[in-house]
This record gives sequence, C-alpha cells and structure tokens, in this order.
Amino acid sequence: MKSRADALIEKVDDFRLWEDRESFLAFRQEVFGLYDALTEAEQRGVDESMVMEHIAMIYSCYVDG
Repeated sequence: MKSRADALIEKVDDFRLWEDRESFLAFRQEVFGLYDALTEAEQRGVDESMVMEHIAMIYSCYVDG
C-alpha cells in the first residue's frame, strides 16, 4: 500500500520543469520527509492541498526574489 506522502510526491512531479529544479527538489524532499514522519493519525489531520499550496508559495518566493 502506498503512503499518502508517496501520493503527494507523485503529484509534485508536475513541477519537474521549474527553473531551479535542484533547490525545489531539496525543499520538496524535506517537506515530504517531515510529512512522512507523522503518524497516520497526524497525517489524516493534514490537508494535502495545503501542503501543495505551501510548496508553491515557497517556490514563488525564490523565483520572484
């Protein structure tokens, strides 16, 4: 059975063409590592769309900066 974090990582593959790919991939790996470390009960309390929105927001900060 695939974990929810694995499913999220697959969704993020849509961002594979972003300019600073290495920085984004390192950030993404850190975020999903933290998410994957949560218990199942904690993961159920996390809104997956909010995780994706946060990743996009952080990326826009270093692209616009």
